[in-house]
Amino acid sequence: RVLVVGLGKSGLAASAFLANRGSPVRVTELSDNETTRQRAQQLRGQGIEAVELGGHTVQMAQGCEVVVVSPGVPESALPLVWAAGRGVPNMSEIELAFGFCRAPIIAVTGTNGKSSVVTLIQRVLSTARRSAIACGNLGIPFTHVLPMVTPETFVVLEVSSFQLMWCEQFRPTIGVLLNLGTNHLDRHYDRTSYIAAKARLFARQTPQDYAVL
Repeated sequence: RVLVVGLGKSGLAASAFLANRGSPVRVTELSDNETTRQRAQQLRGQGIEAVELGGHTVQMAQGCEVVVVSPGVPESALPLVWAAGRGVPNMSEIELAFGFCRAPIIAVTGTNGKSSVVTLIQRVLSTARRSAIACGNLGIPFTHVLPMVTPETFVVLEVSSFQLMWCEQFRPTIGVLLNLGTNHLDRHYDRTSYIAAKARLFARQTPQDYAVL
């Protein structure tokens, strides 16, 4: 039983992915506008009836076993606080997809240049006649492309600090850190916290993996 918090691109993709796998899914979204209403209607067409717009309520969270967090959702959001207080795991859409992915992952993070480098790596691999898909924070959710991924595919993934905050098991075969400036201090409070979020990219790597700094 999964609660998806946020109905942006990643929340929409995660909800659809989980529903296609037979998981009972609920969705809660702070905004209520034309875009979120259209997305809610799309999910209802896929059998997800429990979609809440215009605010978060505890009732939507009750009974859930995991919470999938969209990148724009702050840690202070009601469902996340509720889950943390009850030992219910919060995870990013990246972490969710990783649990189902059997392909090697090249993950790129940094303050600047992520999308350009992800696109470049994908094109280099494709030119070398290797199957490669670019996805993640550049606008194509990981869970959206996951049905097209085979063990022979390289997943080239742009990862933001907001996504890494909610990763515990995520482990890229190749992790790339491009640079570190000062950014997103409205969410990370100070530069130390921002750097710590980026460093989570390498936290689960083993001697068989690669870190490119």
